[in-house]
Amino acid sequence: MTPDWLTARLDWLGVPPAEAEELVATFPTDPAHRREIVRAGEAIGASIGDHDHHPTVPETPADWGAAARYFVAYACLSVIEEVIRDHRDHGVPDAISAHSLNALSLNLERHRRIFGTGGLDGPAWVIDVWRGLIFRLGRLDYRREPVGPVAGAAAGHPADEPGLSVHIPIGGPLDPAECDASLARTAAFFRRHFPDEYPRDRPIIGHCRSWLLDPQLADRLPAESNIVRFGRRFMITDDADPGDRQTVRWVFETPEPGELAALRPRTRLEHAVLDHLTEGGHWRIQFGWLVLP
Repeated sequence: MTPDWLTARLDWLGVPPAEAEELVATFPTDPAHRREIVRAGEAIGASIGDHDHHPTVPETPADWGAAARYFVAYACLSVIEEVIRDHRDHGVPDAISAHSLNALSLNLERHRRIFGTGGLDGPAWVIDVWRGLIFRLGRLDYRREPVGPVAGAAAGHPADEPGLSVHIPIGGPLDPAECDASLARTAAFFRRHFPDEYPRDRPIIGHCRSWLLDPQLADRLPAESNIVRFGRRFMITDDADPGDRQTVRWVFETPEPGELAALRPRTRLEHAVLDHLTEGGHWRIQFGWLVLP
């Protein structure tokens, strides 16, 4: 992992120049620190494709300085060749690999927007992308996982039905046409590249657990807003969790929700989220499902 090697990989991943330069500049020179990165990368690499065994990535000591904020990013980058090789072994095109692994870039940029410094927001998500469990197909992300016993029961489908967890990547509008195009290609993609998990003779259930599926959004936003139209795609169940903190954090991109009076809404969505809370309402993390075409 030389500076030139790092620069080339970060460029392939679409990491903005400013972020890439800081990643390269803060890469540890201490051999002991580099060995820690390699060990963490080996744990990630050993769990590629394994749904059941999550890698143990240690906390980085504070005396690492700025490099500590990028520890997981460095660990992931150290095994990027293994990740790409696993994708190719499954026949995944390089363009989809690059688009999926771009999650690293998106989460680097989000960290800076939230905290004002370099770092990696949502490291556990990025690690699972690197483990080959998550692929981005157009506008949406899909995680390979069964519906599960609780979700399956709530959805009215057998718990062992093949499933994909649907996620919305950071940034950009939820354009309905782009979502349609993504959902339309998903079942064929996973049946082609992961046939043991997604046989052709069984339906694939797409399921989503998100504040974006809270039906209360339809009371606060226009009926034809992208978010409301996205939520209408799913059969919403009674399975829900409290979601005030998560909703505020994602919508306002703030480290902690804190006092509502300190929030300064600008967009229609921000006004809707804040108005609902100040009027005594609460947001929910809602579960929904659909059968993928």
